[in-house]
Amino acid sequence: MPVSDAVYAALGEVEAHERVEVGDLDPASIRGIEAPSLVHVMAELIENALRYSPLDAAVEVGGSLTPAGYTILVRDHGGGMIDHDIVRANQRLAGEDSPGVVPTRYLGHFVAGHLARRMGVVVRLRTTPEGGITACIEVPLALLGGEQTATALIPEPPLMPAPVVAGRPGGLALFPVGPSMYTLVAARRPRGDDAFVGAPTPRPVRV
Repeated sequence: MPVSDAVYAALGEVEAHERVEVGDLDPASIRGIEAPSLVHVMAELIENALRYSPLDAAVEVGGSLTPAGYTILVRDHGGGMIDHDIVRANQRLAGEDSPGVVPTRYLGHFVAGHLARRMGVVVRLRTTPEGGITACIEVPLALLGGEQTATALIPEPPLMPAPVVAGRPGGLALFPVGPSMYTLVAARRPRGDDAFVGAPTPRPVRV
């Protein structure tokens, strides 16, 4: 399931979803078997953010790919929490509390925490510098799938000196772009101090 679809599915589970602003979401997919659980985790955190935000304040949701996986942020602009309460909330979100000791108002944290822990997802709260609370949902790479995710994580290849093949002004050069993938690039003889060539349209070939 695309992350964007998961976010909008979570909005469908909460009231007052019209107060939620969905920002930039890097393209990625969640493996199907875990998608419903992640949707529920997001819904709990979005609903909690709406509950403790002023009625005229929006809750913002965004997401980005990271080297470790995918981070989804749910940011509110409410009154915030004191440090002690943030520590206790993060313990619940880590799945460390049992239902019998969780106040009713924080049952959403308990449910989200246990679902997240089962999936290997890390959920934590932090203070938003502009005021309010930001919930960070860190999804590991193991739960991501799809070509868009893989493509987004491949860094741009650096510019390389252009070799001259067999003393001729042009030729072909192989530049590594992955563990088993190379880019075939036409090379030209450098002129003057022009020791680097720009990247023409590459043609991937396996070797």
